[in-house]
Amino acid sequence: MKKVNTNNKAGFALMSTMGYMVLCFSFAGIVINAANEHVRKATQAVSREAASYLAEAGIEELVQTISDGGGYVDDNVTVYYKGSRGSYSADLTKIGWGKYEIKSLGAHDGLARRIGVKEVRLTSFGDYFMWIGNNAGLNFHVYDEIYGKVHSDAAINFRSSSILGGATFWDEVTSIAGKHNGSIDYVTFHKGYDWNTPQGSLADINFDNLKNLAATAGVSSGVNGLTLEGKTNMRIVGDDVYITNERKGWVDERVTINPDQLIYVSDATSGNASTRGGNVYLDSGSLDGQLTIVSDEDIFIEGDLLYDENPIDYPESDDVLGLISKDDVRVSTKVKSGLDIYAAIVAAGQKDTNNPGEFNAVDVGSSTMGIRGNINLYGSLTQDSQGILNYKDSNGVRVRGFGKNFFYDPRLKENPPAYYPAIGSGSLTFKGWSEWTDAGG
Repeated sequence: MKKVNTNNKAGFALMSTMGYMVLCFSFAGIVINAANEHVRKATQAVSREAASYLAEAGIEELVQTISDGGGYVDDNVTVYYKGSRGSYSADLTKIGWGKYEIKSLGAHDGLARRIGVKEVRLTSFGDYFMWIGNNAGLNFHVYDEIYGKVHSDAAINFRSSSILGGATFWDEVTSIAGKHNGSIDYVTFHKGYDWNTPQGSLADINFDNLKNLAATAGVSSGVNGLTLEGKTNMRIVGDDVYITNERKGWVDERVTINPDQLIYVSDATSGNASTRGGNVYLDSGSLDGQLTIVSDEDIFIEGDLLYDENPIDYPESDDVLGLISKDDVRVSTKVKSGLDIYAAIVAAGQKDTNNPGEFNAVDVGSSTMGIRGNINLYGSLTQDSQGILNYKDSNGVRVRGFGKNFFYDPRLKENPPAYYPAIGSGSLTFKGWSEWTDAGG
């Protein structure tokens, strides 16, 4: 009888059981490792998101710094924060007047994230081709073609017909009023229109701040400023301005126009009473550089104001002139024919609540004025109330004053004159948010 060795079967069963147990332990190890990896990745995701929030906090702190300064920060700024598990470090770099780059690094539990904004800039009245508080008498006609933004606090007047059509607006049109006057059936709005929409206020312009900036000029402040008192005559010649001012004892004094130059002319409190008012009389000239002139009283334009590099022919031109009056900007009686003005203009009307700021012509109501040439404005026009530059008869034919050819300078949207006032309280525009990328970990 053949014998069967049962020990071999028992050994085989043992080996099978052990192999199964090894497989189970291996599988359990894989599951545990996968679970640990999942936990690790989940923890990293939480830390990465926390680091992103911290980086955002750094951006927000510097944005608030710009906003608090009305869009102006005089130097580069770095801010820090360190908590028990997280921190941020953010840097603001000035890349032009009213333009900044911000980079922020947030870290949490060993992981870091970066956020960058390539450009944060002041949203100024230069964003608008035309900004008017009270648009009395302002009509947009059939052949008008407007390339910049338009805003009026009052209802805007339109003239259009099915035969001749209407005006064409290539940018936004807004008004605080809840309606418009006239038909817009044949008016073309390429970027739409919006009523019941406020867009800042000229009352927000802080002239005291502008004056203080001009007065604190120097290397430490980063401001190229000059303050003058009383009646002042100016003539721009390239990168110089020749100034006559009684209280300074200047007669055709040559002053170099530095980058982003600010000149503030305030009322005088002493001296000859007839010259105490901070009026500016601006003779014809051509500018090579960046100049902003601010006055407590009126600014009188006595001749052509040009740029050495005409931006119509040279779009990269960096020549820019800002005229900011606390009262009116006026075309002088010295202008007997036409006038070319390359400038961004503000007539704020803050001097006298009974006298709204206007861009107007002196003595335009006089019957002796007669018909003058055209005012060719290339820039931006902001005024508290629609100023009068001419009078027309019942047939719409001009009988006195100047014709108007106004065009927007698109450079002013991103590169307004230095210290040009903001829309609202430090309103800012953001451009070029960078993608969030790990900075390690």
